[in-house]
Amino acid sequence: MTKDGRVVSGGLHDVELEADKASDKQPFTMGVVSLVKGFVGAGILALPAGFMTGGVAASTVLLVIVGACSLYGIHLLLRTVHLIRQRGLTTPEGHEVETFEEIARVLLGRHGFYFANICFVGTQTGLATAYVSFMSHNLVLAVGHFSRIGWCLILLPALAVLNQIRNARMLANVSGIGNLTYVFAIAAVFYFGFHHHCCISGHEVKQVTKHIGMTFGTLSFALEGTGLVLPIERTLRDRSQMTTVSNITMGIVGVLYGVFGILGYLFFGDQTMSVITQNLGESTIAQVVQLTLSASLFLSHALQLFPVHDLCEEAVHKWFVRRGHDAKGSVQGDAAPLLGGAPTRSQWWFRFGLDCAVRVLVVTVTVGLAIAVDDFGVVVAVVGAVCVSPLAFILPAVYYLAAARPPTWHGWVLPITLMIVGGAASVVSLVTTFA
Repeated sequence: MTKDGRVVSGGLHDVELEADKASDKQPFTMGVVSLVKGFVGAGILALPAGFMTGGVAASTVLLVIVGACSLYGIHLLLRTVHLIRQRGLTTPEGHEVETFEEIARVLLGRHGFYFANICFVGTQTGLATAYVSFMSHNLVLAVGHFSRIGWCLILLPALAVLNQIRNARMLANVSGIGNLTYVFAIAAVFYFGFHHHCCISGHEVKQVTKHIGMTFGTLSFALEGTGLVLPIERTLRDRSQMTTVSNITMGIVGVLYGVFGILGYLFFGDQTMSVITQNLGESTIAQVVQLTLSASLFLSHALQLFPVHDLCEEAVHKWFVRRGHDAKGSVQGDAAPLLGGAPTRSQWWFRFGLDCAVRVLVVTVTVGLAIAVDDFGVVVAVVGAVCVSPLAFILPAVYYLAAARPPTWHGWVLPITLMIVGGAASVVSLVTTFA
């Protein structure tokens, strides 16, 4: 949380960061560790299926391309923020520009701000939907008793209660166990793969397939972490090192994703499931992996939706305030405290109940989407293509061009190319996925 009380949100592992105190500044190495943790999430478990879908050779090349484009997008984002600080630009409220949405507000105006918010809300909602889908599939395998839809309905009230927590720091601390569960899951996949399934014969390995477009969405989802760049940059003792931090992070993540994606596919071949932990069978270790992953994602669900709740509650408050104004411009009845004034007891309960209802509705949407789309791989590919791609490729390029306005055409070529590649790849990925 920043010094003016705002929660800074940043993607897959949304964290609340106190970057304003010198004691909170972290060294270069911890910056790399924090960003690697931000990139590595549930998406890694869908990579082997992505490599099966696109073919080993084609998917490897695509991983390099998507990783390079993501890294270039991060560089453009950092350059944009540097230009904004050089010019002394601030938000309308007078504080430093710190988030994706605030950059859009300062550089692109109201419409750009709305577009950035839509992309951000779509990404976080999509991630939360993927979490519900992942949990329901895992619980069917680990526990049984109910169908996937049954588990989704059981999770709904529990998630609705969890999402009523308003303390982002507590949610971040609790969900931090997620990285340990991913390490455990990756180790279990390697153990079972090398000891029981390794490996399919060479003539069975797919090198290139016509479904490579779907793999783009999967890789974009797995490499989602751009939103954490600015929060982590503010925590560094030397902010100028953030470009190097992002370079090293992308190298580490790229190698990890490539090795895990290729070996995961070679272990199980055409039987590779959309979530590779489903290939571990019914052993005790497999059940422990599935249950710990489900518990981790359950606790992380509220953190992913935390900024979505904030934005939706703010929108609802404004709508009620507009309805509560009388002809003279004064605010009437229960809408009064929504402007920030001191509420009466009944008005406080009205606002609290309204916020709770908004959160329950948002959670219900994620569960409903998870029920509607049975395949976790499809959820990952669609979210990656529709929501993550604009945040990682298109918006950073638009931000940079709006801030820098390069004087020669040479300065426009690469950012525009990034926008075209990101947009075209998203369309191809969607068409391939639904086909």
